[in-house]
Amino acid sequence: MAAAGSYGVAYVYMARLLTPQRLSPFVLAQGQMIAATVLLAPAVLVAGRQAVDLDGSIVAATAMLGFVGTGLAYVINYAIVSRDGATVASTVTYLLPVVAVVLGAAVLDEAVGRITLVGTAVVLLGVTLVRRLSTEARTERSAL
Repeated sequence: MAAAGSYGVAYVYMARLLTPQRLSPFVLAQGQMIAATVLLAPAVLVAGRQAVDLDGSIVAATAMLGFVGTGLAYVINYAIVSRDGATVASTVTYLLPVVAVVLGAAVLDEAVGRITLVGTAVVLLGVTLVRRLSTEARTERSAL
């Protein structure tokens, strides 16, 4: 519950306090990554005491996950919050389970039941409605 609440608070925080500063999404994402690194450093000092084998593929995979999987995702997220608002940007959190189900079925040959299909349809419908209503509200505001 705390994690779900944190997502909601984070999107409102981004929309109200960060994106109005007119900073580039790259700068905002960089600031978020630096802050996370500083906040996690004490945890590494306590929990990261096991030996690490830094072979090239491990370093490359870690860099790819950090720069593309996290860094680029934050840049895109800030750009969406700036352009479309917090409500539309937050709908991505609803799509993660849908992607997980699709990948599970496609890659791991997991069975997909009727309830999962109905849940997926409900999520996709909800995201579509939020995007449509947000677009209509933005259009009305710009017409005023």
